[in-house]
Amino acid sequence: MSNAGTELTVVERAQVALNYEKIKQEFTALAESSKSIIAITNAASYEECHVAHMRLVKARTNTEKTGKSVREDAQGFVKTELALEKELLGIIGPEETRLREIKQEHNTRVERERVAKAEAEAARLARIQGALADLSNGPGTLVGQPSAVIAAQLEEVRAHDVHSWCEEFGPQAEEAKAKAAASLELMLAGTLAHEEAARQAAEKAEAERQELARLRAEQQERDRTEQARIAEETRRRAEEAAAARAKIEAEERASRERIEAEERAARKVREEADRESAKRREHHEMLMQEIQAIRYQSIIARSGRLGVRAGGTIDCIRETLAETEAWVIDPEHFGPVLTAPALAAKNKTIAEIQDMLDYAVREAQDRDRREQEEKAWAEKQAQEQAKRAQEEAEARRQADAQAEQVAQQQAAEARRLRAEEEAITEQKREIALQQQELLATDRLIRVLRARLGTLPRYGQLAAAIDAYLGSQAPASKSQAKRKEAA
Repeated sequence: MSNAGTELTVVERAQVALNYEKIKQEFTALAESSKSIIAITNAASYEECHVAHMRLVKARTNTEKTGKSVREDAQGFVKTELALEKELLGIIGPEETRLREIKQEHNTRVERERVAKAEAEAARLARIQGALADLSNGPGTLVGQPSAVIAAQLEEVRAHDVHSWCEEFGPQAEEAKAKAAASLELMLAGTLAHEEAARQAAEKAEAERQELARLRAEQQERDRTEQARIAEETRRRAEEAAAARAKIEAEERASRERIEAEERAARKVREEADRESAKRREHHEMLMQEIQAIRYQSIIARSGRLGVRAGGTIDCIRETLAETEAWVIDPEHFGPVLTAPALAAKNKTIAEIQDMLDYAVREAQDRDRREQEEKAWAEKQAQEQAKRAQEEAEARRQADAQAEQVAQQQAAEARRLRAEEEAITEQKREIALQQQELLATDRLIRVLRARLGTLPRYGQLAAAIDAYLGSQAPASKSQAKRKEAA
């Protein structure tokens, strides 16, 4: 049993073993020192958060190590020490969890912002490319339209401000605008020529029809006024009229053929212009698609290529970077206008993929380092837990052994007490028998004394018996008192 005046209690011993008051103050100050860290905004704040987190981890592991090293006493001390250790760890545990969640939230937000920026950039490029395509394909939708419609569209194209949406694609947009205006000008010229030829042919046909009507009216008038005179000349007039009609018909046929030939020539010129424009447009679209494919390499590096390789890995980024660097930009193939944009797209894509590769390498190194630290910490925790379990098992075994030893001692003491009780009972029985024998002897001696009192010759024997009885009287009283006490 412990002495309250000289020895410490179990709680006090545990506090002394853990240096509880000092560590509690240090842990409280340590937990308060990182309360100002609420978010990660740059590399410096990340390092600050990481250092604070590692200090908390080190403080926790040191305290756990100290706690495990002092758990060598009885079961009550172990339970008390564990409770105090839990209280101490409860001071810094929430802060450690909070800092870990801050780091996780920061990493998730950085990845989400990076994906959002990439998607926004892809949408912006798609919008600009769509506007370029609409500008380039606009003239093709006006084939067969009147010259007024084409002229209105030409004025609209000339007045269109491409710089309001083209951004870094200014040269391509200016070129597309110039080509669209040239195509519309050529189409307008062909349409005007066709319309002018059709108008002139219609005016000439109308004049010829009016002239024919006039001739016929004059002929009819002459026929009515000179019927008698021209009776003989009817056949000749009829022949002349037939010849005139044949001539008119021949002229009309020649006029129609000439108009049709002019229309065919104009249509041929228009079709040739359309084919040339379509060919140039198709070649331009093919080159723009190739430039877009170069830009798309950064998306392939991040998202992968279906059936070829998974995206986002270092190997995928490196392979995509090698493909992009090996992409040949031939000036003869791209022409003087698109060579510079193609080279710019290639260089920009290479820079983006290189940045992506550098970031992935840094992330992999950081991840490996964190995994190694966590693995080392987990192994250390497992070893410490195993050691703790072994120590607790040893403490339980010692406690069980002590309990068994106490039980054996108690059982032996019980057996000893039972033996003593049996011996006392046996002694009491023997004393009772002796007392009974003494009482019987005393009665016999008294009977004998009573009989010897009547015989004078046995006076000496009677005196000896009286002396004996006199000496036995105090002993009898003492035995009676002991019997009552028993």
